[in-house]
Amino acid sequence: MSSQQNQSSADVGLSELSGLVLVRWISCRDTLPEKDGYYLVLTLGCVVPHERVPIVMRYLADIKRWYSHQLTVGYDGVTHWMPIPPPPNKELCGGA
Repeated sequence: MSSQQNQSSADVGLSELSGLVLVRWISCRDTLPEKDGYYLVLTLGCVVPHERVPIVMRYLADIKRWYSHQLTVGYDGVTHWMPIPPPPNKELCGGA
């Protein structure tokens, strides 16, 4: 493969990555969200016993409390959180 072909492949790879948003899990021991909102969280067996399954929960900053999305059940077992990433752009979804 020529260096020109390698560069072309690299450009395609970079253009595919340009729409990605890299977000890391944040430990609740380190910090909690500053604003009310919905967040992707990891819990201690909230969904499946003994499994850490990411789920969406609502956080209320003024009382520092996690809730189910209906705001009916408070939950103390959240260990990590991250902002919900934005939806993919049309190019990454094949125009859909």
